[in-house]
Amino acid sequence: MRRAPWIVVRHAPVHGALLPIGVRGESRQQRFAAWLSPAEVLELATPQALASYKPTRVVAALAVLPHVESIMREHGLARLWGPAGSVGFELASGKPTVTASSDFDLVIEIAQPSLIVSSAVSLWNALAELPARVDALLETPHGAVALSEYARARAGDIHHSFVLRTLTGPRLVESIVG
Repeated sequence: MRRAPWIVVRHAPVHGALLPIGVRGESRQQRFAAWLSPAEVLELATPQALASYKPTRVVAALAVLPHVESIMREHGLARLWGPAGSVGFELASGKPTVTASSDFDLVIEIAQPSLIVSSAVSLWNALAELPARVDALLETPHGAVALSEYARARAGDIHHSFVLRTLTGPRLVESIVG
């Protein structure tokens, strides 16, 4: 915490009035799950707010930020996305956490899942062409799904089921709409 006094909000059920949080260490083995009172939060940086931050280092996962921004804008998702994971943490904290092998973790918050249904495959294909791996997560009111899994389930108009991550656990579903 002395090195980077930032925590991240975990996707877990709220525990009473406490927020589920995670403390990042130098490595994955040094991560710690905890709970925090909302009154203790001093500053909040959402993934969507972090989308406008400019990286201070040149590392593949950071360098794709303007390209992701362009792709999101082209798909009508301009203010619905933002970086998470090590990229989001570095942009928020200013502490170097992104490595040469880091993915660009992308969160796309979709209040109306029907917005993404028709363009999921195109969006996934555009992100897959970037020089750093992009791991995109569609956050919907019903839960979250990996864009890659959702797009594969929709490719070629063949509808397959996929895993929807909910606060009560994973569910196998065929739609994120309704």
